[in-house]
Amino acid sequence: MSTKEQRIVEAASRLQADGKKPTMEAIRQEIGGGSFATISPALRKWRESQQQEQLKAVALEMPKDVNAIFEKFTNSLWREFESLITEKIANKQPEDEKQKINAIQSERDEALTEIERLESVLNESTIKNAALTETNQELTLQTQKQQMTLDFVESKQIELKNELQQLKDALRLKDGEVGELRGELKVVREMNKI
Repeated sequence: MSTKEQRIVEAASRLQADGKKPTMEAIRQEIGGGSFATISPALRKWRESQQQEQLKAVALEMPKDVNAIFEKFTNSLWREFESLITEKIANKQPEDEKQKINAIQSERDEALTEIERLESVLNESTIKNAALTETNQELTLQTQKQQMTLDFVESKQIELKNELQQLKDALRLKDGEVGELRGELKVVREMNKI
């Protein structure tokens, strides 16, 4: 038996000793967690072992010293007793089967409750996921628009830099022309002085 199964069996025994019904949920609370898939088989084994113990308690063996003294009488008495015990066990078995069925139905009901809870969690997660997907799509569109704006601004920046460079080049040419014109003006002034 694994450590988990041992903890489940001990929890079931404690609950029963405390007069509480050892359900899967009660055991899960007792051990502080665990899945129904792990608890259910261990709980079923525990219940079967409890029933076996009850049946063993019912089946009594005749003491040896009584057998030696009252062999004939006791053999006949013992046969009658076995007959009564067998009848009692036979009558008890349908009750045990009913208890088994009730236990299985109880486990099924707990499992269905857990399934409903998990389906609710799944639905909430699906709704949240859809909202996040929509938000993600909106953010993606915004990012694309911003990227387009950035590309446009970068393109304009490159155009402006080129235009600025052209203006600087044109200014240098004009500065050269102004220098030449000043030189010519100087020559003309000197010629006018003569």
